[in-house]
Amino acid sequence: MAESNPGAGLSDITSSIVSALRDIAARSIDANVSFAKQALDYQAQTTSWAKDTPLGAMFQSQYALGEGLIELFANAARAIWRIENARSES
Repeated sequence: MAESNPGAGLSDITSSIVSALRDIAARSIDANVSFAKQALDYQAQTTSWAKDTPLGAMFQSQYALGEGLIELFANAARAIWRIENARSES
């Protein structure tokens, strides 16, 4: 009789669960990045009146900072979950 490894089945189940959780996390991260970028675009539209005023530079800086923070936090979340890259980029 061949000996079976009782831990192998548990390992397979665990890796399957972790893989499913990573997939859910990747979808959630991508959806949140999309939502955050839409919110930034809406903010840019609502502040477009200030384009040629002294406040315009502040709003542009705020937009650029927001974009940077979105990417920073999305990349950090992907690193924590060990997700290789964004689905939209692949």
